[in-house]
Amino acid sequence: MVADDLRESANDPLMSRALKAEVGSGKDLKAVSPIRFASQVNVPVLLVHGKDDTVVNYRQSARMDDELRKAGKASTLVTIPGGDHWLSTSETRMETLQATVDFLLRNNPPDGTNKP
Repeated sequence: MVADDLRESANDPLMSRALKAEVGSGKDLKAVSPIRFASQVNVPVLLVHGKDDTVVNYRQSARMDDELRKAGKASTLVTIPGGDHWLSTSETRMETLQATVDFLLRNNPPDGTNKP
C-alpha cells in the first residue's frame, strides 16, 4: 500500500513523511504485512474489493488472494465492478452483502456442516 501511495504521488516527500507517521517505515511494514503470513491462515478468507476503489489499489486484494491460494488456503475474491472504497451505491452494498452471505453459508453453515 505504501509503495502504491508513494508511486501515485510521484514520490512526494510530504506523502512519504505522512505515511511514515501514520503507518511506520518500510522495514517495519514488511515485517507485519499480511501477505507475508498467508501460509499461517487457517480459516477461509473472503476478500471484497471494488474495481473503482481509489483509496486501496485493487491489485492488493488480488495479490493477497494469489498468495493465499499459492499457500493452499481457501480464498474467495469478490470483485465489485463499479464499486468504490465506501460501497456508495445500494447495488454495490447488496452485492457485497450477498457475497458475504454466500461465503458464510458455504464456510460456516447454520446447521454446522461445511459444504465445499
